[in-house]
Amino acid sequence: MAEWKDFLSKIKSMGKINMKILNQKMTDKKFISYIYSQKWRPWDRKITRIIMHHTSSPIESWKNSGSMLHYYNLYNSRGWKAGPHIFIAPNGIWLFTPIKKEGKCSANIANKGSIHIEIVGRYFNHSPENESIRYLAGLVAEVLLSNFGLKEQDIFTHYSFDSESNCSPWVGREWLKACHKEYKELIHRTIYENTNFAS
Repeated sequence: MAEWKDFLSKIKSMGKINMKILNQKMTDKKFISYIYSQKWRPWDRKITRIIMHHTSSPIESWKNSGSMLHYYNLYNSRGWKAGPHIFIAPNGIWLFTPIKKEGKCSANIANKGSIHIEIVGRYFNHSPENESIRYLAGLVAEVLLSNFGLKEQDIFTHYSFDSESNCSPWVGREWLKACHKEYKELIHRTIYENTNFAS
């Protein structure tokens, strides 16, 4: 945390900070509480889709807050004022841009109404196989779909909007459906035990 504060202090002193990020790690249980406890007002942005992405760096290089700072620096250098909303890593769910704020993942991709999710790792020839990532992705998808009244067809890949990009078509709707099916019982139990419906 001290590293993060020092980093922000240096950037602020240079007058170059344009983006505010959360840089917050969450467990599956905390994420459920985070999403379901938010109060959405009529004037808050309407969520209409989920767009799946994967990081430009391999899964082995993930360094927790250090990686979040890396992507903050990268996006900020491009002049972005927001980035993806969620990173899903082997060790947890990381919040980057607040859900209520419009995010961004590339210069031309559809951002209005979208929740952008980055899966940590590079998957040009295959879908993610890490068990923790698969479980968390399935859980995040179910929580977001149910909370915002979305359907499976509202899940897209970065590739759907930008087939010229280096983003993989393997990280998307069908992969999420497979993840959810694989961990369905655990996902449902975890959600049930961490909502007001649980006794």
